[in-house]
Amino acid sequence: MATPAATTAPALPKAHPGERLATFFDNLFKTITAISTLGASLTFSKIVQTPVAPWVDYGISKDTAQTYLGLSWLVFVINLGIVSFATAALSLWRYAAIEWFGTEDSQKRRTVMWYATFVSMVLFALIIVAFIFLGLVIAAYAGPVGWSAIGFTTLAGILGFGVIVWQSPIGSKSIGGPPNEDLFRKDSELYGYSPNRKANAYARKLTGDDTYANVYGDGDGYNEKDAMAVKEQYIDDGFGRRNTLDRSPRFADTPEYTNDLRRMRQIRASDEYRYDGRQ
Repeated sequence: MATPAATTAPALPKAHPGERLATFFDNLFKTITAISTLGASLTFSKIVQTPVAPWVDYGISKDTAQTYLGLSWLVFVINLGIVSFATAALSLWRYAAIEWFGTEDSQKRRTVMWYATFVSMVLFALIIVAFIFLGLVIAAYAGPVGWSAIGFTTLAGILGFGVIVWQSPIGSKSIGGPPNEDLFRKDSELYGYSPNRKANAYARKLTGDDTYANVYGDGDGYNEKDAMAVKEQYIDDGFGRRNTLDRSPRFADTPEYTNDLRRMRQIRASDEYRYDGRQ
């Protein structure tokens, strides 16, 4: 009896490296937000209560433990504020970050990685500091348990920082690619250009009468030819945006009924119309 041929599952499409990076930071920001929100709410509920003296003296007084609790709450709140701004920045510059990280120009990729490394270090460091303060509070009441928590937190911090530094561009060199285009540097390609010169800074890429096709088609529907004509009117300006500086779209002619309405308004506003008493 013949055995059925084994079927292999189709390979999943390979995700864009920039999309993977953006998805990672989306999940990272959600995790940091959840941890910071929980930590800030728990510590605040204990700060407003009267501190209890430790049953056993482990070298940390109740007032000192209360201070550590307040510092932990402050660090959690600061982390919430930073992650909020980081999330907004990622939403605003998400497309540019994805494009730069996926480009062959290593200089642009390194720029994205420097920002990613800085944000990761700041958020991770604040989480570690907040947990260390919480460990000191536990050490005031449970001694060895709190110091063990501090030790594990320190170990996790060392491993986490090691991974961040290993993934960062520290120690690597830029390989190939043109220099990074920065509008705020004097050696920029468009530095000092007037708006008109900026519009003509790039050579025209489109020629022929087909590029002037009506964007609304010929009245028979929006066919593939018209769609390609519209698509080709947009060019890449080199900064992650799309513009229409190369070819301006052609507008449809004014309908006849609109011209009739305009003529009627002009007639009603004329002196002859008012003289006849019809207004």
